[in-house]
Amino acid sequence: MIEDTYTRMRIYHQNDGFLVSYSVNMVFVMIGARYNWETAPSVKEEMRIVGCDSIDLLHIPSWDSKICKSEEIETLLKDLQPTIIEIPSYAPVDKEGKNCRKLIQDFCNLSPISQLRIVSHKKVTNIDDNIDYKYLSPRIDYAKPKDNDIVALFDSGRFSVLSTGLVESHVIVDDILAENTIKNPFVLLVDDMRRSPFISWDFLKKYHPLIIVDMTGSFQFYVRAGEKLIDRGIYTIRTSKGDIIAMSGVRENDNEISTSGNEDIAGNKYEKEVISRR
Repeated sequence: MIEDTYTRMRIYHQNDGFLVSYSVNMVFVMIGARYNWETAPSVKEEMRIVGCDSIDLLHIPSWDSKICKSEEIETLLKDLQPTIIEIPSYAPVDKEGKNCRKLIQDFCNLSPISQLRIVSHKKVTNIDDNIDYKYLSPRIDYAKPKDNDIVALFDSGRFSVLSTGLVESHVIVDDILAENTIKNPFVLLVDDMRRSPFISWDFLKKYHPLIIVDMTGSFQFYVRAGEKLIDRGIYTIRTSKGDIIAMSGVRENDNEISTSGNEDIAGNKYEKEVISRR
């Protein structure tokens, strides 16, 4: 973790999928590929804010359509020209996923600047000196394709981001608990709080994320689970009304969460929350 760098994360509002960016010192990482009429203007705005005109890393944790769709990824590759593209090692099971993989492979074969990276084992990689990240899965070949999604910890700047794909296996969480992997303040991204094995008291008690973002799950379950989490001092949010922006604060020990008109589980609107680092 780099203490004195400006760090931003933006989670882009859309109705049926998710897209996240994470930047440290003008290195721009995109998690997911749902680049469309809802998200593209905000992505371009975010890239202007951090001073980037291309993506350093496009990280695709899953072949599920919540993460990537072929018509959207084709536009993303053309517009944003990622330098590195990471994809899961398992074969997509549906036509949409297969189309996405082919488009990515064809793009990397033709592009002189883009590198394809297939993630099949745990390792630590640096994009450059500003971005450290760790692959936390897959460790083995699981029976369910989604349990072979990439779980990755982007571990730089003033806070980190834990991307968990659509995994449902508790074995993955048990491995992370056993290895004491996460050491810095972090934002936890889960697809659906109902199904995510990361919404377990063992994990949350040990690592206590700054916030949990429920990307596409049931609102009713989110409310019930969120009430219990708030009682334990864990902040939960979802992109129901707009983008979520997290950035390193003015003071060394603070990070700011700006919610662009979203609501908490009680329906109270809020614009900004300052979260102190532990």
